[in-house]
Amino acid sequence: MSNSLPLVTIVTSTYKQVRYLRKAIDSVLSQDYPAIEYRVINDGSPDGTEEILRSYGDRFYWETQPNLGETPTLNKAIQMAKGDLIAKLSSDDYLYPNAISEMVQKFIKNPELVVVYSDFDVVDEDDIVVMKIQKPDYNLTSMVKNHLCLPGPGAVFRKAIFEKLNGFDTQFQILFDMHFWWRAGLMGSFARVPKSLSAFRQHTLSQSSTGGEKMAEETIQCVENFFSLPNLPRSITRIKAEAFSNAYYSAGTQSSLGKSDLTMYRSYLRKSFLIAPYNYFRPSNRGKLITLIGVMISPKIVPLIKKVLRKGVNS
Repeated sequence: MSNSLPLVTIVTSTYKQVRYLRKAIDSVLSQDYPAIEYRVINDGSPDGTEEILRSYGDRFYWETQPNLGETPTLNKAIQMAKGDLIAKLSSDDYLYPNAISEMVQKFIKNPELVVVYSDFDVVDEDDIVVMKIQKPDYNLTSMVKNHLCLPGPGAVFRKAIFEKLNGFDTQFQILFDMHFWWRAGLMGSFARVPKSLSAFRQHTLSQSSTGGEKMAEETIQCVENFFSLPNLPRSITRIKAEAFSNAYYSAGTQSSLGKSDLTMYRSYLRKSFLIAPYNYFRPSNRGKLITLIGVMISPKIVPLIKKVLRKGVNS
């Protein structure tokens, strides 16, 4: 371990990801950054997870615990961490070999940073890249207004910030990371590395893919909690209505995944529109307007609306 480089602790909470776990672990062990501590907690997986962990011997710290859920498990792992810098890696995602070294360089060049993140690839169950995600540069107002979880897999953050925020909020089972990033954004700046440094796996069992009512509820709760914080800057408070409008739109989308009954979807979209009608008439939100009309009135009207909007653009 190099004494001149900051120690980075990478933490992984794993539950029923035996198919992908080894790929995640190997991606950490193959990092070209020399100062890494790795901690894996098996959150009570009833499969071959512990056998995989045992096969690595003492190459990293691991333990098995009764199932507690991802949020408290990550909090536990980070509280034990020795590094001043932390990276969270889900057990179905993985890092590219230069990921940590690239992000640490940002911290070294700018000690004021609290979070560093990068672009990433979306891969399928067989590691085939299906999409390349180029993240926008950091802007907290945009993150909150547009309901964005800006940092992707493997983002690095300061443990001191984690401690000041009392860790990930355990009332969130799915969106704990977005809630954390928003709060961290009030405490300092983020920096982006404009290259793909990790892979986010899209598969049928991932929480972000399944969505559902729980994710819809947390979407609204995340915004409510954030705007209840004291002394928010004016740049944030002035976009409160748009933030709630976009959150209800996102919640509607999540609630409709895999369902033919659109009752809840319509309820969320109705609230979204009533909170900030003007939000739907911004040029950047034409897609949302079309979706709103299709869901609330009839999909048959959508082609006509698209035609009218195209004429408006071309006139």
